[in-house]
Amino acid sequence: VDNARAMLTDHRRIGDELWGRFNAPKNKILWYYQACENAYKAVKFSGPLMEELEHLVDEMENRIKGL
Repeated sequence: VDNARAMLTDHRRIGDELWGRFNAPKNKILWYYQACENAYKAVKFSGPLMEELEHLVDEMENRIKGL
């Protein structure tokens, strides 16, 4: 959650320049966070951190897709 939050904070500040910091393309980064979210859901993890992760992954997906 902390890393996703920091990434989105930076994206709000510098835009798509953010993705150049990583060794993976933005769609692979999104895939990773979606896979984490799905893994937590599979074990029925819940609570405020899960809710925040879901929100962050949704925002990340919207930013990557330009929505």
